[in-house]
Amino acid sequence: MVTPTPVEQWLGYSFHYTHNIENMKKKVEELEARKKEQNAIDASGGNCEEIKQYVMSWLAEVNEIMGKAKDLVIEDDKRAKTTGSYWTLLNLKLWHQQSKKAKKIVEDIDEVLKNSRFESRMLTMKGLMVALKDDNSNLVGVWGMAGLGKTTLVGEVAKQVKEKKLFDGVVIATMTKSPDLRRIQGEIADKLDLKLDKETLSGRADLLRASLSKEKNQKILVMLDDI
Repeated sequence: MVTPTPVEQWLGYSFHYTHNIENMKKKVEELEARKKEQNAIDASGGNCEEIKQYVMSWLAEVNEIMGKAKDLVIEDDKRAKTTGSYWTLLNLKLWHQQSKKAKKIVEDIDEVLKNSRFESRMLTMKGLMVALKDDNSNLVGVWGMAGLGKTTLVGEVAKQVKEKKLFDGVVIATMTKSPDLRRIQGEIADKLDLKLDKETLSGRADLLRASLSKEKNQKILVMLDDI
């Protein structure tokens, strides 16, 4: 691997100026989306102090990075208005400085995103367990972009719930973009050892509802995945 000379590095920052600035803007958008998810994790954590402390620390770091990115965009706008795109020594110097800043911000964003994924997964798990232990919770949701491992997380939560015996029964059914309600009803019924001898969806729903509410002293966790 050939190490670029200082001059080559300097010119590289200047010539890749537009790419570095645009890449930074895309990374900021990605960070914005991740920030919303972290806020949701904080909200779902209830009174879990560990979750709140982690999210507050993470958000403080994110806000600092995003502040630097915003300042750089403002600098870029000012430069474009005052110097245009002419190849002057002054422009090259500004391009170099701002391009280098943009690349460093991208590296910082990549690092903070990398660090957040594992921690947020563990904290999401803790937040879910806290919510499921709360007798006042009747509905708990997990949301996020595709590919984040929500299905795996749901499976891990179900495993812990069974091990800790938080519920008397755990039922998992998979939804789709075009859900087959009859199949979903069947999945839930199978887990409850219930025979659905009704033909209509509403009739089968009534049987499921009656079965779930029949045992007043039992707690049944119904998990709907891929909604």
